[in-house]
Amino acid sequence: MLFVLPALLALLAPLAPTGDLTSGSGVTGPLDSNTALCPLAESSHGKVSWFKGTLEEAKAKALIEGKPLMLNFYTDVCTWCKKLDRDAFSDDAVCALLQDAICISIDAHTPSGALLAQRYPTTLHYPALIFLDPGGGLRDRIVGYKPTSRMQEILTRILADEDTLGDHMRRFDADPVSIPAIGGLAMKLLELEDVRGHDYYFALLQQLDPKSKSLTMRSIMMQRLIDTLIEDLKTEDLRKFLAEETHSSLLYKGWHEIAGTERALAHIAKRKKKAETASRHMQNYHEAHRLTWKYCPPEDKGYMGNHISWELYREWGTLDESLQDFAIETARAAVEAMPNHPDILDTLACCLFSAGKNEEAVQIMRRCIQLQPNEQIWLERLEMFLAEEI
Repeated sequence: MLFVLPALLALLAPLAPTGDLTSGSGVTGPLDSNTALCPLAESSHGKVSWFKGTLEEAKAKALIEGKPLMLNFYTDVCTWCKKLDRDAFSDDAVCALLQDAICISIDAHTPSGALLAQRYPTTLHYPALIFLDPGGGLRDRIVGYKPTSRMQEILTRILADEDTLGDHMRRFDADPVSIPAIGGLAMKLLELEDVRGHDYYFALLQQLDPKSKSLTMRSIMMQRLIDTLIEDLKTEDLRKFLAEETHSSLLYKGWHEIAGTERALAHIAKRKKKAETASRHMQNYHEAHRLTWKYCPPEDKGYMGNHISWELYREWGTLDESLQDFAIETARAAVEAMPNHPDILDTLACCLFSAGKNEEAVQIMRRCIQLQPNEQIWLERLEMFLAEEI
């Protein structure tokens, strides 16, 4: 294999990513000087200490202080941007983490902001947080709203430069014939929308794993199918892939993606007043969730079990007895995985109440109140449960 790779590298050399792409700048072309130097709107999003000045000044400060740079792309009409301001950007722990970065906000609906948004992998979807290394190279991104606890986890990883573009480049440089190293880099480039860079390293991977047997190769193949699925909402190709799959981690992720797509298709059918089609997609949705749960890893059982059982609870009146039993079984497993999480306890209580098991539902709701005594929804839920017992 060591003899094949140099020849392959020579063959692919004309296709190799340019300096911008391999260094992770994420910029598809040179910044217009007027855009780069244009003062950005002063921001008071949450309690984060935002840099006031131009992007070039922020980059210079990041380089001098050896800190990464966070670009917060937002718009004034973005509801999720405002929610991120109220939640994560107003959280003391998040603000403390971001003290280790130079943070600057960019309104993507201004002329200069729109140009910058096109030059970084924002997908033109907001909020979009773009992270640059102190030297200006692309490090990572967060696209879309994330709950505060999840935001803390992601920020901790990115600020520590773990599982970032630079991290994967270093792993590849250390072992350029390692399938996991090449695959990790190819997957990261795909995630960051660097198609040219991804294709280059994917070609290297195909030479090392021509039969596509490794978990690394199959993970990338499935992600490419998922990207297509998101665009065309057709699950057939991914279903065929999963029918031949043996890796439980891929089966878990793949069926979860299919579940989400079937849910979206059901909503589309409902809007078009196609009741029979909507019902069929909802059945597919629940069946995909059954398979998602079958392959769910232990560390995800709390949150995933809660998600699946709550979705079933919301459709309780349309469920057959087997799905109702499955909802309760899954909710119990979620509580077992995270016994002191009020939201997860609440889901189990609601499922039990809907199944006529009021006494146990009341006991669980009282536990929710013990954990969060000032949460009004738990008090209202308990009152409803007790009223049914009378």
